[in-house]
Order: sequence, then structure tokens, then C-alpha cells
Amino acid sequence: MPAPLRAQMLNKQFVAQLNDELQLSKEQREQIQKIIAQGQQSSRDLWKLVGPQFQIISRDTRQQIREVLTAQQRKQFEMLVKQQRHPASTNAPPAQVTSPTNAPVDQPSIPTNGPAV
Repeated sequence: MPAPLRAQMLNKQFVAQLNDELQLSKEQREQIQKIIAQGQQSSRDLWKLVGPQFQIISRDTRQQIREVLTAQQRKQFEMLVKQQRHPASTNAPPAQVTSPTNAPVDQPSIPTNGPAV
């Protein structure tokens, strides 16, 4: 499921849980939905600024790890990294992300919540 749809679904589930447990009024529900949507937008805006830097750090970290591994270990490491990025439960194609220099970089496994190594 694409990240925006997943976030929207989680938002609805969270608001429903708050509604059930806190017995929110209609006005409270609407205000909370708006607050959550604004927070998610702020997070996306921030990630646009820092995400590429995290991606570069993640890529460089993986490269440093590769340098200490044997050839066989590197093959296994690549398989593990690939599994982390693309779990078996998704059929989504790999996303291509570019660095500030427009060079392709590896996509972090969780692009909306923070860095991944």
C-alpha cells in the first residue's frame, strides 16, 4: 500500500480508536482529524528537506559495511538489504530517488518515518 494511503488509513483507525475510547463529540473528531492531517503534512514537508541527506548517509553506511565483508557475505548482505527494502508482502516496484546532484540513491525502507540503514 502506498505510504500516503497507509498514513490516511492509520489516521482513520487512530481517530476511530480515540472516538471509541474517549467518546469524542463530532466537533472534537473533526478538530483531531485536522490536527493529525496538519501534523502529517508538516512531517512530509520536513522529510522533503532532510530525507535526501538521510538517504546519502544510509547509502554510505551500507557501502562501508560492504567493505568489511567477504565476497560471499556481500552477496548475502545484498539479499538482506533487498528484502528489507521490498518485503515479500508487496508487489510495488522499487522507487528511484535522486540525490541533490540528481544521481540515483538507494530508497530507504521507511521513507516517511525516518532514516533506514
